[in-house]
Amino acid sequence: MTTASAAKIVIIGSYNRDLVWYVKDFPVGGQTINGSFATSHGGKGSNQAIACGKVLRDPSKVFFVGAVGKDTFGDEILAHYKELGIPNCIKQVSGAPTGNAGIFVAESGENMIVISEGANGMLKPSLAPDLMAILVKATLVVMQCEISPENTLLFVDIIKQAKAQNSGLRFVFNPAPYRADYDFSKILSITDIFCPNELEALEISGTGKLEGTCDDSMMNTLVEKLSKLSPTLKFVLFTLGSRGSRVIQTKSYDSKAIGIYSHGRAIDTSGAGDCFIGSFCVRLMELAEESTGGSSALDSIDSIAEAARFASVAAGISVTRKGTSASVPQRQEVDEALSKFSGK
Repeated sequence: MTTASAAKIVIIGSYNRDLVWYVKDFPVGGQTINGSFATSHGGKGSNQAIACGKVLRDPSKVFFVGAVGKDTFGDEILAHYKELGIPNCIKQVSGAPTGNAGIFVAESGENMIVISEGANGMLKPSLAPDLMAILVKATLVVMQCEISPENTLLFVDIIKQAKAQNSGLRFVFNPAPYRADYDFSKILSITDIFCPNELEALEISGTGKLEGTCDDSMMNTLVEKLSKLSPTLKFVLFTLGSRGSRVIQTKSYDSKAIGIYSHGRAIDTSGAGDCFIGSFCVRLMELAEESTGGSSALDSIDSIAEAARFASVAAGISVTRKGTSASVPQRQEVDEALSKFSGK
Protein backbone atom coordinates (compact mmCIF):
# COMPACT_ATOMS: atom_id res chain seq x y z
CA MET A 1 0.00 0.00 0.00
CA THR A 2 1.30 3.43 -0.92
CA THR A 3 0.60 6.43 1.30
CA ALA A 4 -2.93 7.84 1.29
CA SER A 5 -2.72 10.52 3.97
CA ALA A 6 -4.09 13.20 1.59
CA ALA A 7 -6.73 11.04 -0.15
CA LYS A 8 -10.08 12.76 -0.66
CA ILE A 9 -11.46 10.49 -3.39
CA VAL A 10 -11.38 6.72 -2.82
CA ILE A 11 -12.09 4.44 -5.78
CA ILE A 12 -12.78 0.76 -5.08
CA GLY A 13 -13.00 -1.53 -8.09
CA SER A 14 -11.54 -3.44 -10.98
CA TYR A 15 -8.35 -3.39 -12.95
CA ASN A 16 -8.31 -5.10 -16.35
CA ARG A 17 -5.61 -5.30 -18.95
CA ASP A 18 -7.35 -4.16 -22.12
CA LEU A 19 -6.63 -6.10 -25.32
CA VAL A 20 -7.97 -3.88 -28.08
CA TRP A 21 -8.66 -4.56 -31.75
CA TYR A 22 -9.43 -1.57 -33.98
CA VAL A 23 -11.58 -2.63 -36.95
CA LYS A 24 -13.59 -1.02 -39.73
CA ASP A 25 -16.79 -2.86 -38.72
CA PHE A 26 -17.55 -5.46 -36.07
CA PRO A 27 -17.19 -9.09 -37.23
CA VAL A 28 -20.26 -11.29 -37.51
CA GLY A 29 -20.49 -14.94 -36.53
CA GLY A 30 -18.02 -17.10 -38.43
CA GLN A 31 -16.24 -14.11 -39.98
CA THR A 32 -12.49 -13.41 -39.78
CA ILE A 33 -11.40 -9.82 -40.34
CA ASN A 34 -8.20 -7.80 -40.16
CA GLY A 35 -7.57 -5.03 -37.66
CA SER A 36 -4.86 -3.29 -35.69
CA PHE A 37 -4.05 -4.32 -32.11
CA ALA A 38 -3.02 -2.50 -28.95
CA THR A 39 -2.96 -3.13 -25.21
CA SER A 40 -3.69 -0.61 -22.49
CA HIS A 41 -4.60 -0.30 -18.83
CA GLY A 42 -8.33 -0.61 -18.13
CA GLY A 43 -11.01 -1.79 -15.72
CA LYS A 44 -13.75 0.60 -14.64
CA GLY A 45 -12.37 1.16 -11.14
CA SER A 46 -8.82 1.77 -12.29
CA ASN A 47 -9.94 3.87 -15.25
CA GLN A 48 -11.87 6.15 -12.90
CA ALA A 49 -8.96 6.37 -10.47
CA ILE A 50 -6.50 7.21 -13.24
CA ALA A 51 -8.94 9.78 -14.61
CA CYS A 52 -9.00 11.39 -11.16
CA GLY A 53 -5.21 11.31 -10.94
CA LYS A 54 -4.72 12.89 -14.37
CA VAL A 55 -7.37 15.58 -13.94
CA LEU A 56 -6.51 16.45 -10.33
CA ARG A 57 -3.93 19.14 -9.77
CA ASP A 58 -2.59 16.88 -6.99
CA PRO A 59 -2.87 13.13 -7.76
CA SER A 60 -2.16 12.24 -4.12
CA LYS A 61 -5.79 13.17 -3.39
CA VAL A 62 -7.09 9.98 -5.03
CA PHE A 63 -6.65 6.44 -3.67
CA PHE A 64 -7.40 3.22 -5.57
CA VAL A 65 -8.20 -0.18 -4.05
CA GLY A 66 -7.90 -3.15 -6.41
CA ALA A 67 -6.57 -6.68 -6.95
CA VAL A 68 -4.39 -8.14 -9.70
CA GLY A 69 -2.61 -11.41 -10.35
CA LYS A 70 1.01 -12.30 -9.69
CA ASP A 71 1.86 -11.95 -13.36
CA THR A 72 3.33 -9.52 -15.87
CA PHE A 73 0.11 -7.53 -16.22
CA GLY A 74 -0.06 -7.15 -12.43
CA ASP A 75 3.55 -6.00 -12.24
CA GLU A 76 2.99 -3.47 -15.01
CA ILE A 77 -0.03 -1.77 -13.42
CA LEU A 78 1.81 -1.38 -10.11
CA ALA A 79 4.64 0.32 -11.98
CA HIS A 80 2.15 2.50 -13.87
CA TYR A 81 0.50 3.77 -10.67
CA LYS A 82 3.93 4.57 -9.26
CA GLU A 83 4.74 6.52 -12.41
CA LEU A 84 1.45 8.45 -12.17
CA GLY A 85 1.98 9.21 -8.48
CA ILE A 86 -1.43 7.81 -7.50
CA PRO A 87 -1.60 6.25 -4.00
CA ASN A 88 -3.11 2.78 -4.04
CA CYS A 89 -3.69 -0.54 -2.39
CA ILE A 90 -3.38 -2.85 -5.39
CA LYS A 91 -2.81 -6.34 -4.02
CA GLN A 92 -1.28 -9.12 -6.09
CA VAL A 93 -3.20 -12.28 -5.22
CA SER A 94 -2.52 -15.97 -5.83
CA GLY A 95 -4.94 -18.25 -7.62
CA ALA A 96 -6.18 -15.93 -10.36
CA PRO A 97 -4.64 -13.99 -13.24
CA THR A 98 -4.99 -10.26 -13.68
CA GLY A 99 -8.41 -9.42 -15.12
CA ASN A 100 -8.57 -8.65 -18.79
CA ALA A 101 -10.96 -7.25 -21.36
CA GLY A 102 -11.19 -7.99 -25.07
CA ILE A 103 -12.38 -4.83 -26.83
CA PHE A 104 -13.38 -4.32 -30.46
CA VAL A 105 -13.51 -0.68 -31.56
CA ALA A 106 -15.16 0.13 -34.91
CA GLU A 107 -14.35 3.15 -37.09
CA SER A 108 -17.59 4.75 -35.84
CA GLY A 109 -16.07 4.84 -32.35
CA GLU A 110 -18.54 2.28 -30.99
CA ASN A 111 -17.20 -0.69 -29.05
CA MET A 112 -17.93 -4.28 -28.01
CA ILE A 113 -16.33 -5.67 -24.84
CA VAL A 114 -15.87 -9.11 -23.25
CA ILE A 115 -14.47 -9.23 -19.70
CA SER A 116 -12.70 -11.99 -17.75
CA GLU A 117 -12.73 -10.85 -14.11
CA GLY A 118 -9.69 -12.83 -12.93
CA ALA A 119 -8.25 -11.36 -9.72
CA ASN A 120 -11.03 -8.76 -9.54
CA GLY A 121 -13.26 -11.53 -8.20
CA MET A 122 -10.96 -11.84 -5.18
CA LEU A 123 -11.03 -8.16 -4.19
CA LYS A 124 -12.43 -7.86 -0.66
CA PRO A 125 -11.98 -5.49 2.32
CA SER A 126 -9.47 -7.79 4.04
CA LEU A 127 -6.98 -6.90 1.29
CA ALA A 128 -7.14 -3.24 2.35
CA PRO A 129 -6.86 -3.21 6.17
CA ASP A 130 -6.32 0.57 6.29
CA LEU A 131 -9.41 1.39 4.22
CA MET A 132 -11.55 2.55 7.15
CA ALA A 133 -8.86 4.97 8.34
CA ILE A 134 -8.73 6.45 4.84
CA LEU A 135 -12.51 6.70 4.42
CA VAL A 136 -13.09 8.58 7.66
CA LYS A 137 -10.97 11.42 6.24
CA ALA A 138 -12.23 11.26 2.64
CA THR A 139 -14.87 13.27 0.77
CA LEU A 140 -16.03 10.78 -1.88
CA VAL A 141 -15.95 7.00 -2.21
CA VAL A 142 -16.83 5.43 -5.55
CA MET A 143 -17.75 1.90 -6.66
CA GLN A 144 -18.96 0.15 -9.83
CA CYS A 145 -20.13 -3.36 -10.86
CA GLU A 146 -16.93 -5.14 -11.90
CA ILE A 147 -16.10 -7.01 -8.69
CA SER A 148 -18.13 -9.85 -7.19
CA PRO A 149 -21.61 -9.04 -5.81
CA GLU A 150 -20.77 -10.64 -2.46
CA ASN A 151 -17.56 -8.67 -1.98
CA THR A 152 -19.26 -5.48 -3.13
CA LEU A 153 -21.65 -5.82 -0.19
CA LEU A 154 -18.71 -6.30 2.18
CA PHE A 155 -17.30 -2.99 0.97
CA VAL A 156 -20.76 -1.40 1.30
CA ASP A 157 -20.77 -2.40 4.98
CA ILE A 158 -17.37 -0.73 5.47
CA ILE A 159 -18.59 2.42 3.71
CA LYS A 160 -21.71 2.48 5.89
CA GLN A 161 -19.54 2.35 9.01
CA ALA A 162 -17.27 5.09 7.65
CA LYS A 163 -20.23 7.35 6.88
CA ALA A 164 -21.38 6.98 10.49
CA GLN A 165 -18.03 8.40 11.59
CA ASN A 166 -17.54 10.93 8.78
CA SER A 167 -20.58 13.12 8.07
CA GLY A 168 -18.75 14.68 5.13
CA LEU A 169 -18.34 11.40 3.21
CA ARG A 170 -20.54 10.83 0.16
CA PHE A 171 -20.96 7.50 -1.65
CA VAL A 172 -21.07 7.64 -5.46
CA PHE A 173 -22.25 4.46 -7.17
CA ASN A 174 -21.89 3.84 -10.89
CA PRO A 175 -23.86 0.65 -11.76
CA ALA A 176 -21.76 -0.29 -14.76
CA PRO A 177 -21.68 -2.70 -16.33
CA TYR A 178 -25.20 -3.63 -15.19
CA ARG A 179 -25.41 -7.02 -13.48
CA ALA A 180 -28.68 -8.62 -12.44
CA ASP A 181 -26.99 -10.53 -9.57
CA TYR A 182 -26.19 -7.36 -7.58
CA ASP A 183 -28.24 -6.44 -4.49
CA PHE A 184 -28.99 -2.88 -5.58
CA SER A 185 -31.46 -2.30 -2.75
CA LYS A 186 -28.67 -2.70 -0.20
CA ILE A 187 -26.18 -0.69 -2.27
CA LEU A 188 -28.66 2.13 -2.84
CA SER A 189 -29.55 2.19 0.87
CA ILE A 190 -26.32 4.09 1.57
CA THR A 191 -25.78 5.78 -1.81
CA ASP A 192 -25.78 9.58 -2.04
CA ILE A 193 -25.17 10.09 -5.76
CA PHE A 194 -26.29 7.42 -8.22
CA CYS A 195 -24.80 7.61 -11.73
CA PRO A 196 -26.53 5.24 -14.18
CA ASN A 197 -27.11 5.51 -17.86
CA GLU A 198 -30.76 5.29 -18.86
CA LEU A 199 -30.70 1.54 -19.61
CA GLU A 200 -29.10 0.74 -16.23
CA ALA A 201 -31.69 2.88 -14.44
CA LEU A 202 -34.54 1.10 -16.22
CA GLU A 203 -33.18 -2.33 -15.26
CA ILE A 204 -32.52 -1.47 -11.61
CA SER A 205 -35.82 0.32 -11.05
CA GLY A 206 -37.76 -2.56 -12.60
CA THR A 207 -39.37 -0.24 -15.14
CA GLY A 208 -38.72 -2.51 -18.10
CA LYS A 209 -37.23 -2.08 -21.52
CA LEU A 210 -36.68 1.28 -23.17
CA GLU A 211 -38.59 2.13 -26.33
CA GLY A 212 -37.22 5.29 -27.89
CA THR A 213 -35.40 7.68 -25.56
CA CYS A 214 -35.76 8.26 -21.83
CA ASP A 215 -37.60 11.60 -21.59
CA ASP A 216 -37.85 13.93 -18.58
CA SER A 217 -41.09 12.38 -17.34
CA MET A 218 -39.65 8.87 -17.47
CA MET A 219 -36.49 10.01 -15.66
CA ASN A 220 -38.63 11.51 -12.88
CA THR A 221 -40.48 8.20 -12.58
CA LEU A 222 -37.18 6.35 -12.37
CA VAL A 223 -35.94 8.73 -9.67
CA GLU A 224 -39.12 8.17 -7.67
CA LYS A 225 -38.66 4.40 -7.82
CA LEU A 226 -34.96 4.59 -6.97
CA SER A 227 -35.65 6.94 -4.04
CA LYS A 228 -37.91 4.34 -2.46
CA LEU A 229 -34.89 2.04 -2.27
CA SER A 230 -32.71 4.60 -0.50
CA PRO A 231 -33.29 7.09 2.33
CA THR A 232 -29.87 8.64 1.69
CA LEU A 233 -30.12 9.10 -2.08
CA LYS A 234 -29.79 12.79 -2.90
CA PHE A 235 -29.15 12.89 -6.63
CA VAL A 236 -29.47 10.72 -9.70
CA LEU A 237 -27.09 11.75 -12.46
CA PHE A 238 -28.21 10.18 -15.73
CA THR A 239 -25.58 9.89 -18.45
CA LEU A 240 -27.34 10.00 -21.80
CA GLY A 241 -24.59 9.51 -24.37
CA SER A 242 -24.86 11.97 -27.25
CA ARG A 243 -27.68 13.76 -25.39
CA GLY A 244 -25.39 14.79 -22.54
CA SER A 245 -26.51 14.20 -18.97
CA ARG A 246 -29.21 15.26 -16.52
CA VAL A 247 -29.08 15.54 -12.74
CA ILE A 248 -32.27 15.25 -10.69
CA GLN A 249 -32.60 16.06 -6.98
CA THR A 250 -34.54 13.20 -5.42
CA LYS A 251 -36.64 15.17 -2.92
CA SER A 252 -37.62 18.24 -4.95
CA TYR A 253 -37.26 16.78 -8.48
CA ASP A 254 -35.34 19.92 -9.43
CA SER A 255 -33.23 19.06 -12.44
CA LYS A 256 -30.50 20.47 -14.64
CA ALA A 257 -29.48 19.33 -18.11
CA ILE A 258 -25.84 19.30 -19.16
CA GLY A 259 -24.87 19.37 -22.81
CA ILE A 260 -22.07 17.51 -24.53
CA TYR A 261 -18.71 18.91 -25.56
CA SER A 262 -17.55 18.06 -29.05
CA HIS A 263 -13.79 18.31 -29.51
CA GLY A 264 -13.69 16.59 -32.89
CA ARG A 265 -14.63 13.23 -34.40
CA ALA A 266 -15.11 10.43 -31.88
CA ILE A 267 -12.77 7.54 -32.65
CA ASP A 268 -12.99 5.48 -29.43
CA THR A 269 -15.76 5.74 -26.82
CA SER A 270 -14.61 2.78 -24.71
CA GLY A 271 -13.29 4.85 -21.78
CA ALA A 272 -15.60 7.87 -21.97
CA GLY A 273 -17.94 6.85 -19.15
CA ASP A 274 -15.08 6.24 -16.74
CA CYS A 275 -13.43 9.52 -17.72
CA PHE A 276 -16.76 11.23 -16.99
CA ILE A 277 -17.17 9.65 -13.54
CA GLY A 278 -13.58 10.32 -12.48
CA SER A 279 -13.62 13.91 -13.70
CA PHE A 280 -17.03 14.49 -12.09
CA CYS A 281 -15.68 13.35 -8.73
CA VAL A 282 -12.61 15.57 -9.03
CA ARG A 283 -14.60 18.73 -9.66
CA LEU A 284 -17.21 17.91 -7.00
CA MET A 285 -14.49 17.34 -4.41
CA GLU A 286 -12.86 20.63 -5.40
CA LEU A 287 -16.15 22.51 -5.07
CA ALA A 288 -16.51 21.15 -1.53
CA GLU A 289 -12.98 22.31 -0.71
CA GLU A 290 -13.59 25.74 -2.25
CA SER A 291 -16.94 26.27 -0.51
CA THR A 292 -17.16 28.11 2.81
CA GLY A 293 -19.91 25.63 3.64
CA GLY A 294 -17.57 22.67 3.15
CA SER A 295 -19.44 19.42 2.58
CA SER A 296 -22.74 21.28 2.05
CA ALA A 297 -21.56 21.87 -1.52
CA LEU A 298 -21.83 18.12 -2.04
CA ASP A 299 -25.58 18.39 -1.54
CA SER A 300 -26.17 21.29 -3.96
CA ILE A 301 -27.67 20.63 -7.38
CA ASP A 302 -25.64 23.55 -8.71
CA SER A 303 -22.43 21.84 -7.59
CA ILE A 304 -23.50 18.51 -9.10
CA ALA A 305 -24.34 20.22 -12.40
CA GLU A 306 -21.07 22.17 -12.48
CA ALA A 307 -19.11 18.98 -11.81
CA ALA A 308 -21.05 17.17 -14.55
CA ARG A 309 -20.31 19.98 -17.00
CA PHE A 310 -16.60 19.71 -16.20
CA ALA A 311 -16.82 15.93 -16.69
CA SER A 312 -18.61 16.33 -20.01
CA VAL A 313 -15.75 18.44 -21.30
CA ALA A 314 -13.15 15.89 -20.18
CA ALA A 315 -15.09 12.98 -21.71
CA GLY A 316 -15.59 14.95 -24.92
CA ILE A 317 -11.84 15.21 -25.30
CA SER A 318 -11.23 11.56 -24.38
CA VAL A 319 -13.36 10.10 -27.19
CA THR A 320 -11.13 11.75 -29.80
CA ARG A 321 -8.24 9.52 -28.69
CA LYS A 322 -7.59 5.79 -28.61
CA GLY A 323 -7.51 3.86 -25.35
CA THR A 324 -9.45 3.85 -22.10
CA SER A 325 -7.44 5.43 -19.28
CA ALA A 326 -4.79 6.52 -21.80
CA SER A 327 -7.32 8.82 -23.50
CA VAL A 328 -8.03 10.91 -20.37
CA PRO A 329 -6.88 14.52 -20.85
CA GLN A 330 -4.63 16.44 -18.48
CA ARG A 331 -6.13 19.18 -16.30
CA GLN A 332 -4.81 22.07 -18.38
CA GLU A 333 -6.54 20.67 -21.47
CA VAL A 334 -9.85 20.43 -19.64
CA ASP A 335 -9.61 23.94 -18.20
CA GLU A 336 -8.79 25.42 -21.60
CA ALA A 337 -11.63 23.55 -23.29
CA LEU A 338 -14.08 24.39 -20.48
CA SER A 339 -13.67 28.09 -21.18
CA LYS A 340 -15.07 27.44 -24.68
CA PHE A 341 -17.83 25.03 -23.66
CA SER A 342 -21.34 26.25 -24.48
CA GLY A 343 -23.30 23.27 -23.08
CA LYS A 344 -25.93 24.08 -20.46
